[in-house]
Amino acid sequence: MIGFIKKAIGMSGLFRSPKRANELIDEQIFATMKSIDGMFKEDGVMKEIERERLKLQVEQDEFLKKYEKGEIDEDLAASIADRLTQKYKDLGVKIDELKDIRDNIKSYDSISKAKEIEFHKELKKHQERTYQEVLKGY
Repeated sequence: MIGFIKKAIGMSGLFRSPKRANELIDEQIFATMKSIDGMFKEDGVMKEIERERLKLQVEQDEFLKKYEKGEIDEDLAASIADRLTQKYKDLGVKIDELKDIRDNIKSYDSISKAKEIEFHKELKKHQERTYQEVLKGY
């Protein structure tokens, strides 16, 4: 009779609310989606860095050829060199941004893995409680 009452009011493992397990799954899905979003951002930033690096290399090669031929005077050469230096610094900022994106991806992957482990522990508790209740006759 007590087992029936417990089942009726939801105290049995079979009728226990899976709220915490659902919350863990939601948190894991959120972390996984953020990780995937980071991967797309990483890909975009990598393409942008490579494109910018190639443009800078071409611009630098053209500048050196013209400078060696004497087509560019010293003042203009200094100005172009400063501009190229600034562009390389800007590229360095993009590389730092890429590093931050990769760190975020690792962080979200770790969170996702931790939530998965916590979910399995919660599930195991739920199964153990249910098993114990079956043994007791609830």
